[in-house]
Amino acid sequence: MTILATGALVAACAPTPRLEIAAPVLSQNWAVTSPADDAWGNPSDAPSLTALLERALQWSPELMAAGARVDQARALARAARAAGMPVISASAITRSRGEVFDFGGSLVSVDGSFTPDLAGERGAERRAAAARSEAAAAELEALKVRIAADIAAAVVQRAALARRLELLDESIAYTGEVERVVSVRVREGEASRVELGLQTLRSRRLAAERLRIVGALDQTRAALALLLGSEAPGFDAAPHKLDELDFPEPRVPTPVQLATGRADLRAAEAQLRAAGGDVAIARAAFFPQISLSASSAAAATLSSGLTLGAGLLAPIFNRAELNGRLDAVAARQRETAFMYRQAVLAALAEVQSALAAVATAKARATVLDELLDQASATERLARQRYIEGEAGLQELLDAQDLLVAAKDAKALARQEQLEAVISLWRASGLQLG
Repeated sequence: MTILATGALVAACAPTPRLEIAAPVLSQNWAVTSPADDAWGNPSDAPSLTALLERALQWSPELMAAGARVDQARALARAARAAGMPVISASAITRSRGEVFDFGGSLVSVDGSFTPDLAGERGAERRAAAARSEAAAAELEALKVRIAADIAAAVVQRAALARRLELLDESIAYTGEVERVVSVRVREGEASRVELGLQTLRSRRLAAERLRIVGALDQTRAALALLLGSEAPGFDAAPHKLDELDFPEPRVPTPVQLATGRADLRAAEAQLRAAGGDVAIARAAFFPQISLSASSAAAATLSSGLTLGAGLLAPIFNRAELNGRLDAVAARQRETAFMYRQAVLAALAEVQSALAAVATAKARATVLDELLDQASATERLARQRYIEGEAGLQELLDAQDLLVAAKDAKALARQEQLEAVISLWRASGLQLG
């Protein structure tokens, strides 16, 4: 009774740690509106991405490693559920006295033990393990979205580089024609060698820019191979046509829906619950543990016996150690709560920025369409004036540079528009279709 009273006294003095509760999301709507209902879609369903995404899901080592982490977490959760079950063992001893079929000295015993979860430690372990299993599964979902968005971004970047390369080839070919015209005028004495040199320099500058884009295109090929789980040296995938790429804008959840639905936020929330379980485990260590045992033995002489027992283990002299462990896991719980809040704030900022980027990219594309039309008309007029001798070469060069810049800007604007949709897809946490 003295030990029992001491254990009860120790349990009564178990400290209550300071924990943190994650702040709720207060925003109801976004500052920038999302597209109309009939415009919603899942970018992962785009024909240009379907085959690539299926390949990544099958061969990406990063996804395979995340899947293995899910298996580990689920196995630990199963082990935690089984930890509170009674333990039963059986043994048999045979002592022969030298005669055939003489088992007079045999003994069979069955032992069993059970520790009731009075302090809730086993339950807390099960809840923490289950929460970590949920977190691992949610992290796998989040990784799939991230890799899919990275693949889409690589596809867009390759298509934009390929389009810019086509534009440069057109400009180089056109510049060569103008250079031949200038050469003729130099021979006829209507233009100077300085004008010819300027046009030649412009051709060389475009050729140098072409080499830079070719190098960038090869780098994106290697990056795409890595995302797909392929070896870069043997990987070959032709760039898509930029004008043929079209990703539907995803439906954007409300801020509250985002906090409860996005996979990485669900993983962070599950980690927070697991941290709370760790605190419950550490606090349960202050309580005494009662163990129950039973043993039954039977001999070949038909004699048998049953023994029942109970034991009490109470923490008395290691309280400082228990306090330190409790303080550590409590601090970890508070850290996890603040990290969860930071993840929510970051997710809200990502969606808000992506919505603004989508709207800005659309407006910019419209302006650049008008600019390209004006640049094309200006270049045609400047070329005609130069051929007729009504304008100098510098006017033509300026018009050419403006046209090349306008075409390049239009390709970049299309790239930005597609990348803005991809960013919105990633930020909204829309799962693969």
